[in-house]
Amino acid sequence: MEHLSPDALITVVATTSGVIWLAHVYAHCLGESIELGHRLDWAEFSAIGGRKLPILSAAAAPISVLLLGALGIVGETPDMWLAFGLGFVALALQERATRASSGSGVLVRPPSSPSTSHWEESWSC
Repeated sequence: MEHLSPDALITVVATTSGVIWLAHVYAHCLGESIELGHRLDWAEFSAIGGRKLPILSAAAAPISVLLLGALGIVGETPDMWLAFGLGFVALALQERATRASSGSGVLVRPPSSPSTSHWEESWSC
């Protein structure tokens, strides 16, 4: 397995986050466009992009730590583990915030649940 330096990892993390953000925005725009029956205008597109910004913000802390490693302020091995841990924590906090804002405290609702329509609404963008 190839060992990547912190500066190479910054590029990998930033590019991967950008691609994942773009894929999420595209998928949600496509879904909204089909649901609404028309092409989205710039305001609708940018609103969806804004709602997906937490994907990019989750990468900010790991990239910052990797930058410290690339500058030699933090050792190479500790910065990679710290970046991984911060990324994991950022995603866990974002998941918790998403569930709290949707009013759902569970990840999976049983199929026999009578509140299916509420469940579907909580997952819409």
